[in-house]
Amino acid sequence: MRRTRPPSPTSAGPATREGRRTWGTRTAAPTAGIATFEAGGWRLEAVGYSLRPAAHTEPPMKTRAVLSAIGPDRPGLVAKITDFLLARGGNVEDSRMAVLGGDFAVILLFSVDSAGFETIMRDRERLAAETDLALVLRRTEARAPQDEARLLWQVKAVALDHPGIVHRLSEALAQRGINIVEFESHVAPAPVSGTPVFSMEAAISVPASVRAADLRAALARIGDEECVDIDVRPDA
Repeated sequence: MRRTRPPSPTSAGPATREGRRTWGTRTAAPTAGIATFEAGGWRLEAVGYSLRPAAHTEPPMKTRAVLSAIGPDRPGLVAKITDFLLARGGNVEDSRMAVLGGDFAVILLFSVDSAGFETIMRDRERLAAETDLALVLRRTEARAPQDEARLLWQVKAVALDHPGIVHRLSEALAQRGINIVEFESHVAPAPVSGTPVFSMEAAISVPASVRAADLRAALARIGDEECVDIDVRPDA
C-alpha cells in the first residue's frame, strides 16, 4: 500500500491546484523546520506535519458583559440580538428571557474580546433602532468571594393572588442577609373557579449563620398572615 503524506500548512489564500487546504496566515518564516501561523485567534507552530500551540502564548483576553433589553414582543428578536453579538465576536454564556404582558424582556451574559466589546458599544443604538428595544449594556466581573459561607436553598409559595406577597417574602429574606439568586412568579386562573392563583419559586443564598429553624418560622408567620402556603428547604 502506498502511503501519502498529509498536506503541509500553507499561507492563507485560495486552495492550491493540488487541493491542499490552508490553515491560517503564516506570521514568520520557517526556522529549523518550524513555521508559525495565526489561526482562529491562536498562534500555532507547524512542526513537520503536526500543529502545536506556539510557546509562551495565551488565548486572547475576554471581556464579560451583560446586556438587558425590553420592548414590544414580536418574532425574531432573539435572532436579531444574537446575530448582532455573533457578528462582533460575542459568545452568549447565560441568559433569561420572558414575555411579560405584551413586552419581551431578556438579560444575557456574553463574552467577547476588548475590540469586539468596543464595537458592540458603538453599534448598540443600531440594534435598538432595528428591534425597538430599550437596551442596557455594561461590563461585569466575577463576584467577589463572600466573607461568610453560604448555602443554597429553594423557596416555593402558592396563594390566592393579592398585593404584597412578593414584598413580604423578599423583605424577610433581606432582613436576614439572604440573597435572592433566582426568582420566578406567575399568576394563572385556577382550573375550575378561574380565581387568580399566585405561585413562585426562588433560589436563595443563605448565610451559614442563619438558623434553619428561625428562617422557617419567619416564613411560616408570613404564610399565616398572608394566607400563603410556603415551602423552604435546602437545595437538593
